[in-house]
Amino acid sequence: MKRLLVPTDFSEHSKKALKCLEYLKNVGVEEITFIHVIDLNKVVGVASGVDISAIIESYEKESYEQLEEFVSYAKNLGLKSNYTSPIPVGSPVDEITRHAEGYDAIVMASRGKGVLSELLLGSVSEGVVRRSPIPVLVVKEKCENLFSKILFCYDFSDLSKEMISYIREFAEVGGRE
Repeated sequence: MKRLLVPTDFSEHSKKALKCLEYLKNVGVEEITFIHVIDLNKVVGVASGVDISAIIESYEKESYEQLEEFVSYAKNLGLKSNYTSPIPVGSPVDEITRHAEGYDAIVMASRGKGVLSELLLGSVSEGVVRRSPIPVLVVKEKCENLFSKILFCYDFSDLSKEMISYIREFAEVGGRE
């Protein structure tokens, strides 16, 4: 697992998840590409009767500034780092999964809103997990000892067999149990 795609919505939770990069570097990650998606559904809802292209342009400017901060953080950890540009506009799930090609895994934060909220409101992390063509690591609250205790659900499928190499890799670097 060398190249990661890391979606961010710039929330406090996704900023906390940046701390996971240090642990991921310890398991062999070398390169991070951050992706932020301007959610067109939210823009249209807020911008009724307003120049949508001007609002998107404003969001893009703010997003580029924050992406630069994320890239700088990763570079300070010794990771090769960049971000997707131009910034995609549309459905976050669609755009993240569309950009996944060429990466080893997606690592993303989840707010952990709870089952009922996710059923009613939807969840980007859940959507990405369901639709991603590559493995997805969803980070909840903290990253300390990220791979010290690993629970691997094995169902004897071909996909489960493919995951064994990832699990071994994690176990060799940080796993104890």
